[in-house]
Amino acid sequence: MALYTDFDIDFTLNQNGDIGTLSDEDCIRQVIRNSVSMEQWDIPFNKWYAANLKYYLFEHPNKIIEAEMIESIRTVLLLDRRLRDPEVKITYSNDFQYCNIDIKVFVIILEKTVNETIKVERVR
Repeated sequence: MALYTDFDIDFTLNQNGDIGTLSDEDCIRQVIRNSVSMEQWDIPFNKWYAANLKYYLFEHPNKIIEAEMIESIRTVLLLDRRLRDPEVKITYSNDFQYCNIDIKVFVIILEKTVNETIKVERVR
């Protein structure tokens, strides 16, 4: 029996025509993707639950911007009580057009570490 379940945000249909569901690790991966992709004011009256990555993607990549991005992502992930000890690593493509965000987080109730990689296109 799954501890966590949620609708698949892609709204893919099952064989019986219902909207697909995700459970446990896949559900947590979707939570990570959603949390990181949120922008300020996506949730009314709670602007702090956003990583605001688009704000950082306009800047030329350097260690200061990278540290701010990592701290912003960590802060958002720690707002979810199911998650603990997020580790975030950011790498760039050779032409700095794409940013790969590798996230590793421990899920308390599942007692597992879940990994997720998010590819974000930078804006020049």
